[in-house]
Amino acid sequence: ARTIIAHGGDLRAFARSIVNVAAEPCDHLYLALCLQGMAPSVTFLRAAYFVANWGAVVPVAKGQGVLPHFGPTHVKFHQVCARDIGQAATQALMAPGEGTRVVELAGKEDWSVDDVAAALSSLLGKPVKAVGAPVESAEAGLRQAGVPAEMARLYGEMYQGMAKGLLAFDPALRQLDLEALDQYLTLRLVAPPLSMFRGIRKLPIAEATVRE
Repeated sequence: ARTIIAHGGDLRAFARSIVNVAAEPCDHLYLALCLQGMAPSVTFLRAAYFVANWGAVVPVAKGQGVLPHFGPTHVKFHQVCARDIGQAATQALMAPGEGTRVVELAGKEDWSVDDVAAALSSLLGKPVKAVGAPVESAEAGLRQAGVPAEMARLYGEMYQGMAKGLLAFDPALRQLDLEALDQYLTLRLVAPPLSMFRGIRKLPIAEATVRE
Protein backbone atom coordinates (compact mmCIF):
# COMPACT_ATOMS: atom_id res chain seq x y z
CA ALA A 1 0.00 0.00 0.00
CA ARG A 2 2.82 2.41 0.78
CA THR A 3 4.34 1.90 -2.69
CA ILE A 4 1.02 2.52 -4.41
CA ILE A 5 0.42 5.74 -2.50
CA ALA A 6 3.96 7.05 -2.94
CA HIS A 7 3.89 6.50 -6.69
CA GLY A 8 0.21 7.29 -7.22
CA GLY A 9 0.84 9.72 -10.09
CA ASP A 10 2.93 7.21 -12.03
CA LEU A 11 0.46 4.42 -11.33
CA ARG A 12 -2.46 6.25 -12.91
CA ALA A 13 -0.40 6.70 -16.07
CA PHE A 14 0.11 2.99 -16.84
CA ALA A 15 -2.15 0.77 -14.69
CA ARG A 16 -5.25 -0.62 -16.43
CA SER A 17 -6.43 -2.69 -13.53
CA ILE A 18 -5.79 -2.92 -9.77
CA VAL A 19 -6.91 -5.84 -7.61
CA ASN A 20 -6.85 -5.49 -3.84
CA VAL A 21 -6.97 -8.45 -1.47
CA ALA A 22 -6.66 -7.03 2.04
CA ALA A 23 -4.88 -9.37 4.43
CA GLU A 24 -6.00 -7.53 7.57
CA PRO A 25 -9.40 -6.06 8.52
CA CYS A 26 -8.13 -2.49 8.79
CA ASP A 27 -6.67 -2.67 5.28
CA HIS A 28 -10.13 -2.70 3.71
CA LEU A 29 -11.04 0.81 4.83
CA TYR A 30 -7.63 2.35 4.30
CA LEU A 31 -6.95 0.92 0.84
CA ALA A 32 -10.49 1.56 -0.37
CA LEU A 33 -9.84 5.28 0.00
CA CYS A 34 -6.29 5.11 -1.39
CA LEU A 35 -7.14 3.09 -4.51
CA GLN A 36 -10.26 4.94 -5.62
CA GLY A 37 -9.62 6.28 -9.13
CA MET A 38 -6.05 4.96 -9.32
CA ALA A 39 -6.85 2.93 -12.48
CA PRO A 40 -9.75 2.48 -14.93
CA SER A 41 -10.60 -0.77 -13.14
CA VAL A 42 -10.26 -1.23 -9.37
CA THR A 43 -11.43 -4.52 -7.85
CA PHE A 44 -11.71 -5.21 -4.14
CA LEU A 45 -11.73 -8.91 -3.28
CA ARG A 46 -13.60 -9.44 -0.02
CA ALA A 47 -12.63 -12.91 1.09
CA ALA A 48 -14.33 -14.98 3.77
CA TYR A 49 -12.46 -16.64 6.64
CA PHE A 50 -9.25 -18.17 5.25
CA VAL A 51 -9.22 -21.97 5.39
CA ALA A 52 -5.44 -21.66 5.79
CA ASN A 53 -6.00 -20.07 9.22
CA TRP A 54 -6.72 -23.55 10.57
CA GLY A 55 -3.12 -24.50 9.83
CA ALA A 56 -1.98 -22.62 12.93
CA VAL A 57 -3.88 -25.02 15.21
CA VAL A 58 -3.28 -28.26 13.32
CA PRO A 59 -0.31 -29.09 15.62
CA VAL A 60 -2.69 -28.78 18.60
CA ALA A 61 -5.18 -31.07 16.86
CA LYS A 62 -2.43 -33.62 16.15
CA GLY A 63 -0.89 -33.50 19.59
CA GLN A 64 -3.91 -33.01 21.87
CA GLY A 65 -6.86 -34.11 19.73
CA VAL A 66 -8.67 -30.78 20.09
CA LEU A 67 -9.44 -27.92 17.71
CA PRO A 68 -9.61 -24.64 19.68
CA HIS A 69 -11.81 -21.76 18.59
CA PHE A 70 -13.24 -18.55 20.03
CA GLY A 71 -17.01 -18.93 20.10
CA PRO A 72 -19.55 -21.74 19.58
CA THR A 73 -18.34 -24.64 17.46
CA HIS A 74 -21.66 -25.52 15.79
CA VAL A 75 -22.26 -22.22 13.96
CA LYS A 76 -21.55 -22.44 10.24
CA PHE A 77 -19.76 -19.55 8.53
CA HIS A 78 -18.22 -18.65 5.20
CA GLN A 79 -14.71 -19.89 4.44
CA VAL A 80 -12.48 -19.76 1.37
CA CYS A 81 -9.20 -21.30 0.17
CA ALA A 82 -6.18 -19.14 -0.71
CA ARG A 83 -6.00 -20.87 -4.11
CA ASP A 84 -9.52 -19.69 -4.95
CA ILE A 85 -8.60 -16.15 -3.93
CA GLY A 86 -5.58 -16.27 -6.24
CA GLN A 87 -7.68 -17.53 -9.14
CA ALA A 88 -10.26 -14.78 -8.57
CA ALA A 89 -7.52 -12.15 -8.46
CA THR A 90 -6.04 -13.45 -11.71
CA GLN A 91 -9.44 -13.39 -13.41
CA ALA A 92 -10.06 -9.84 -12.22
CA LEU A 93 -6.72 -8.71 -13.66
CA MET A 94 -7.22 -10.53 -16.97
CA ALA A 95 -10.83 -9.35 -17.39
CA PRO A 96 -10.97 -5.87 -15.83
CA GLY A 97 -14.27 -4.09 -15.37
CA GLU A 98 -15.13 -0.42 -15.51
CA GLY A 99 -14.75 1.68 -12.38
CA THR A 100 -14.79 0.15 -8.91
CA ARG A 101 -16.27 -3.24 -8.10
CA VAL A 102 -16.46 -5.48 -5.06
CA VAL A 103 -16.18 -9.28 -5.44
CA GLU A 104 -17.27 -11.45 -2.53
CA LEU A 105 -15.41 -14.77 -2.17
CA ALA A 106 -16.64 -17.78 -0.20
CA GLY A 107 -16.70 -21.54 -0.63
CA LYS A 108 -19.66 -23.48 -2.01
CA GLU A 109 -20.64 -24.65 1.48
CA ASP A 110 -20.47 -23.01 4.89
CA TRP A 111 -18.60 -25.03 7.52
CA SER A 112 -18.70 -24.97 11.30
CA VAL A 113 -15.73 -25.62 13.56
CA ASP A 114 -17.28 -29.03 14.24
CA ASP A 115 -17.16 -29.72 10.49
CA VAL A 116 -13.50 -28.72 10.33
CA ALA A 117 -12.71 -30.96 13.30
CA ALA A 118 -14.44 -33.89 11.58
CA ALA A 119 -12.40 -33.28 8.42
CA LEU A 120 -9.18 -33.17 10.44
CA SER A 121 -10.16 -36.39 12.21
CA SER A 122 -10.44 -38.08 8.83
CA LEU A 123 -7.15 -36.65 7.56
CA LEU A 124 -5.17 -37.39 10.73
CA GLY A 125 -6.71 -40.78 11.38
CA LYS A 126 -7.49 -39.89 15.00
CA PRO A 127 -10.38 -38.23 16.87
CA VAL A 128 -10.31 -34.43 16.92
CA LYS A 129 -12.86 -32.56 19.04
CA ALA A 130 -13.80 -28.93 18.49
CA VAL A 131 -13.49 -26.92 21.71
CA GLY A 132 -14.93 -23.42 21.97
CA ALA A 133 -13.69 -20.72 24.31
CA PRO A 134 -15.95 -17.77 25.27
CA VAL A 135 -15.98 -15.41 22.30
CA GLU A 136 -15.58 -12.49 24.72
CA SER A 137 -12.11 -13.79 25.56
CA ALA A 138 -10.88 -13.58 21.96
CA GLU A 139 -9.31 -10.14 22.18
CA ALA A 140 -7.44 -10.86 25.42
CA GLY A 141 -6.34 -14.26 24.16
CA LEU A 142 -4.96 -12.85 20.92
CA ARG A 143 -3.12 -10.08 22.74
CA GLN A 144 -1.59 -12.63 25.08
CA ALA A 145 -0.42 -14.54 21.99
CA GLY A 146 1.42 -11.45 20.76
CA VAL A 147 -1.11 -9.95 18.35
CA PRO A 148 -1.00 -6.10 18.38
CA ALA A 149 -3.78 -4.52 20.43
CA GLU A 150 -5.68 -2.92 17.52
CA MET A 151 -5.54 -6.08 15.42
CA ALA A 152 -6.64 -8.17 18.40
CA ARG A 153 -9.64 -5.86 18.84
CA LEU A 154 -10.60 -6.15 15.16
CA TYR A 155 -10.25 -9.92 15.13
CA GLY A 156 -12.20 -10.10 18.38
CA GLU A 157 -15.04 -8.27 16.62
CA MET A 158 -14.76 -10.70 13.71
CA TYR A 159 -15.11 -13.72 16.00
CA GLN A 160 -18.13 -12.15 17.66
CA GLY A 161 -19.69 -11.56 14.26
CA MET A 162 -19.03 -15.19 13.31
CA ALA A 163 -20.56 -16.41 16.58
CA LYS A 164 -23.74 -14.41 15.98
CA GLY A 165 -24.02 -15.35 12.30
CA LEU A 166 -23.65 -11.73 11.21
CA LEU A 167 -21.00 -12.22 8.53
CA ALA A 168 -23.37 -12.69 5.60
CA PHE A 169 -22.13 -12.07 2.08
CA ASP A 170 -24.50 -9.74 0.27
CA PRO A 171 -22.95 -7.38 -2.30
CA ALA A 172 -25.99 -5.10 -2.07
CA LEU A 173 -25.10 -4.37 1.55
CA ARG A 174 -21.36 -3.94 1.01
CA GLN A 175 -21.17 -0.70 -1.00
CA LEU A 176 -18.68 1.52 0.80
CA ASP A 177 -19.82 5.04 1.72
CA LEU A 178 -16.77 7.15 0.89
CA GLU A 179 -17.99 10.15 2.91
CA ALA A 180 -18.23 7.93 6.00
CA LEU A 181 -14.84 6.40 5.25
CA ASP A 182 -13.24 9.84 5.02
CA GLN A 183 -14.87 10.78 8.32
CA TYR A 184 -13.57 7.62 9.99
CA LEU A 185 -10.01 8.09 8.76
CA THR A 186 -10.04 11.72 9.87
CA LEU A 187 -11.89 11.52 13.18
CA ARG A 188 -11.75 7.78 14.01
CA LEU A 189 -15.55 7.69 14.18
CA VAL A 190 -18.57 7.75 11.89
CA ALA A 191 -21.26 10.09 13.17
CA PRO A 192 -24.98 9.40 12.63
CA PRO A 193 -26.77 9.25 10.32
CA LEU A 194 -23.85 7.91 8.24
CA SER A 195 -22.61 4.34 8.38
CA MET A 196 -19.72 2.67 6.56
CA PHE A 197 -22.18 1.24 4.03
CA ARG A 198 -24.03 3.19 1.39
CA GLY A 199 -27.80 3.20 1.88
CA ILE A 200 -27.61 2.14 5.54
CA ARG A 201 -28.14 4.84 8.15
CA LYS A 202 -27.58 4.90 11.91
CA LEU A 203 -29.96 6.31 14.49
CA PRO A 204 -28.86 9.45 16.35
CA ILE A 205 -27.36 8.89 19.78
CA ALA A 206 -29.89 8.11 22.54
CA GLU A 207 -32.71 7.42 20.05
CA ALA A 208 -34.49 4.15 19.33
CA THR A 209 -36.86 2.78 16.73
CA VAL A 210 -39.46 0.03 16.88
CA ARG A 211 -40.14 -2.26 13.92
CA GLU A 212 -43.30 -4.34 13.94
